[in-house]
Amino acid sequence: IHCLTKILRLSLKAKGLVPAETDKELAERLAELSKDGGKPVLLHDGTEREIPRPADRDMQKERYSGKKKRHTVKNAVIVTMACLVIFVSQTVSGKTHDKKMA
Repeated sequence: IHCLTKILRLSLKAKGLVPAETDKELAERLAELSKDGGKPVLLHDGTEREIPRPADRDMQKERYSGKKKRHTVKNAVIVTMACLVIFVSQTVSGKTHDKKMA
């Protein structure tokens, strides 16, 4: 999977479609999208990914998602109406609320 991830990242970079990961990069992407004169319609959502149950008790409490009843990690994602991912946040524990991530 690591090999394929590198290939995917290089392909996205060649097309200029790598999602922003910092506030500065996001501001640049938004400036590019609004060049056409109109404000782009953006959608924001949090996405959870299941992970194996951590062995450490403190980490288990941190990563446990009461919503999914599993151990998860989350990212906030911002996409355009055309489903172009323009921002992916840092990974946080599954118990973090989406509003707090925003």
